[in-house]
Amino acid sequence: MAELVKDTNCAYCMQGEMVAKFAYPICEMKTGFLYVFKEQSKKGRVVFAHKKHVGELIELTDEERNEFFAEIAQIARAVHKVYHPDKVNYGAYGDTGHHLHFHLVPKYKGGEEWGGTFEMNSGRTILTDEEYEKMAEYILQMLLGKRGNYLVFFPSYRMMEDICAVLEKKLEKEHCKVQCLYQTPSMSEQEREEFLEQFQEEGEETLAGFCVMGGIFSEGIDLAGKKLIGAAIVGTGLPQVGSEREILKEYYDRKGNMGFAYAYRYPGMNKVLQAAGRVIRTKTDRGVVLLLDERFLQRSYQELFPAEWQGYEVCTVSQVGEKIGRFWNA
Repeated sequence: MAELVKDTNCAYCMQGEMVAKFAYPICEMKTGFLYVFKEQSKKGRVVFAHKKHVGELIELTDEERNEFFAEIAQIARAVHKVYHPDKVNYGAYGDTGHHLHFHLVPKYKGGEEWGGTFEMNSGRTILTDEEYEKMAEYILQMLLGKRGNYLVFFPSYRMMEDICAVLEKKLEKEHCKVQCLYQTPSMSEQEREEFLEQFQEEGEETLAGFCVMGGIFSEGIDLAGKKLIGAAIVGTGLPQVGSEREILKEYYDRKGNMGFAYAYRYPGMNKVLQAAGRVIRTKTDRGVVLLLDERFLQRSYQELFPAEWQGYEVCTVSQVGEKIGRFWNA
């Protein structure tokens, strides 16, 4: 794709705080960026914005337009798989915003606006930052449980930045001294080694490394003993929707309706297991692992837990500090 021209007044071009007013980022795809819309009166509503700052489909080449619609179809399949709507509505509005984007709006029989046109901003059900607050609180309680070294894994750099911003405020409020390290895109081998060298057995303060799941710090590193005593894993590690994964999904669906598992759930769970496996490296190691996603309570995920996880405990954000404290005091 040719070099992109950005409009500094356009939320979809500038992203960050401008788009955060109405949406949360999910992932980057080949032709655009996918967001979950904060207005969720139709559960599962998402927005897909093209990478190019154009206002009309006719401003794209035939190839660009075909690729864009192919990815919209991939997103729609994912929405159907997760939310099971009776119909998905599609809207490319933007009378006052000159940037091509599509709203994908799940509709449910007997539900709001079934049989009619969806309202752009009904304001009935608005997502807030409550979930990020909750994730940050879980991580905070893990860090407060015992002085030592921890890793926290996120599904994307953007989510890492957003949750860490909330966490940093909590750490300051608690007057908690934690040395924070952050994985960055395209780290050199020297930067990677310097990151890992910070994980010493007897540090003077708690150390927290924030990383992306499936990246260079979630596999192939050995932090035995007290070099690492805990990890938090945000999300189930599902890979991004893509043409190759969709081909794999369709293949296994034809074999026996297990396409989503083979294309997405199994690879995602493998990343989760790799990240969690950084904590226990020898028979004498002790540590905590937090799985921060309600989907881990589903049977389809629990069937993939290793045998040594069978003694896991389910806890709310108000219970996690007590449970971690009890573990370390046992």
